Amino acid sequence: MKTQRIVLVGVLALSACATRGPVDRAQELYGKDDSRVPAEIKDYVIKGTCDGLPRIIDVKTAPGLCLGLVDNNTDRSIPMRRPRAIAAYGNDLVVVDMAGWQQKKGQVFLLKKRANGLYRRFLLIDFAEFPKAEQRHLYMPSTVQLGPDGKVWVGSAGSIFRFDPQSALFDPEAPTLYENPRQLELRRIVREGIEVVLDKLPYKSWNNDTEDSLHPLKPFVFANDGSALYLGIGASTDNCGTGHRASEKCAEAEARSDGEIEANAAIYRYALDAKFDPVGNPTLVARGLRNSLAMAVHPVTGELYQGENSRDIRGATHSNRLAPPDELNIVREDQHYGWPYCSGNDLLQREYVGGGWDCSKYTPPLVLLPPHGAPLQMLFYTGAKLPSWYANKLIIPLHGREDFGHRIITLDVGADGRPTGVPMDMVYGWGSQDSSKVPLGNPMGIAQASDGSLFIVEDQSKRILRLSVLTAEGIGVPKAGQVDQDWVRVYNR
Repeated sequence: MKTQRIVLVGVLALSACATRGPVDRAQELYGKDDSRVPAEIKDYVIKGTCDGLPRIIDVKTAPGLCLGLVDNNTDRSIPMRRPRAIAAYGNDLVVVDMAGWQQKKGQVFLLKKRANGLYRRFLLIDFAEFPKAEQRHLYMPSTVQLGPDGKVWVGSAGSIFRFDPQSALFDPEAPTLYENPRQLELRRIVREGIEVVLDKLPYKSWNNDTEDSLHPLKPFVFANDGSALYLGIGASTDNCGTGHRASEKCAEAEARSDGEIEANAAIYRYALDAKFDPVGNPTLVARGLRNSLAMAVHPVTGELYQGENSRDIRGATHSNRLAPPDELNIVREDQHYGWPYCSGNDLLQREYVGGGWDCSKYTPPLVLLPPHGAPLQMLFYTGAKLPSWYANKLIIPLHGREDFGHRIITLDVGADGRPTGVPMDMVYGWGSQDSSKVPLGNPMGIAQASDGSLFIVEDQSKRILRLSVLTAEGIGVPKAGQVDQDWVRVYNR
C-alpha cells in the first residue's frame, strides 16, 4: 500500500480585507453560521493558580491535583466548534476539532505556550481552505496521534493523514487576527506537507448525510516499536439492527477477511515499513467490539487495551439504568468479544434470548466500566509530574452525560501490572445540564504533555483544561467514585 502525497494549496483569498474585524471577517468567510461561535456555556469559578494557569475550583480533583483553564474558547475569530482529541507535540499541543456529527467543517489547531505561561491557539488546517476534491480527508476528524515518524497523524471518517505542524514557525507572541497574512502563509505551508496514509476507509455519509454508519469515526494507535497501526472499525448499528431471529448471527460481527476491511465492530492491524507507511493488506485482529474509540498500548507489555462503548439502549438486559456495563478489554489475536450477543461478563442481550447463545464462549472483559460512562480515549500515565501512585496507571475520561459519566477515572494496577478493581475519581463533580451551577464537563480527549501534566479536551463546552499538581494541599491517592456503588454491587455479586 502506497502513501498518497497530496499538495493542498489555498483556495481562498483571505488577506484582502485587513480593515475588517476578526469576528466580522470570520462570519463573512463561513456565512453567519452559529456553529462558528462558541455556545453559551457556564463559566468556571476561578481562584488562584494551578501550576501557572487560572485554577478551576468548582470541579473536584483527587488529593494533590488541581485543574487549570488552558483555553476558554473566547477567540471568536477561530473558535473551536467540537474539539475532540489532543496530542502532545514536543512542548506544544495539537487539537483536532470534529465540528460536529456529519459537519463538513473539520479543523486542526496548534497550542503554544507564551512567555506569561498562558497558551496561544493557532489554526493549522481548515476544511474551508482545502481544495474541494480533497475536503473528504478532513471530514469528521476525531483522532490525533504523534506518529513513530515524528509527524502528527489525524484520523477522519474515511482517511488517515499525517503532516509536519511546522510548530517552530508559529510565534506565540504574534498577533492572532484570522486574516493575518503571515498566518495564511503558514497554513499554506502546513497544507502542502499533508500526506494521506490510508484512504477510502468504510463510512457512508460524505455525499448522503442521512445514511451514515452509527459509528463512522476511525480511532487508531501505534505499536510501541512503530511496527504497526491498530485501527478500530465501529459497528454500523447499536445492536445489529432489528427484525432478525434470535438464533441468527450478525453478519458485520462475523466477517473474517484479511484482504480488505469487511468486519465492523472490529480492530484491524496494518504493518508499517521502515518509512512508517502501511504495507500489504490489513489483518483482522479481533471481532465483537462494538465501538473501540478508546484504545491504548501498555508501555511495558505492548498489549493493546480497548475501552468498549456498549450498546446505547437502556434496559437492554435489565430494566434499570445499570445495564449494560461498558468494558475494558485486552485485545487478543483472533478473539471474539461478544457483540452483539453478549455484554459484560455473561449478559445475554434480549434480542438473542432463546437463540441458543452461550456467553461463556466469548472473551470476557478484563474490568467492567460504568454503564453508559462512554470511554472515548485513554492513556497509560508514564510521566513524573503527578504523584508516584499514578505511574503506569490507566487514565480514562468518561464522556457520558449520565451520572456515571462526565468525570476522569483511573484504575489501580495489580501485581501483574494490569488495571484492576473499581474506578477511582481523578476529576469529578462536573455538573448536569438540568440543575447544577457547575459547568457540565464532557471530557473527551486526553494527552500527556512533555512535563507530565495532562491536557483535557471538553467537546461540549469547547474548552481545554490541564490537570497538574498542587502539593500545598497534600498528596494522596484517589478514592472510589461514590456514584459507582450501585453498579459495582450489581455486577460483583
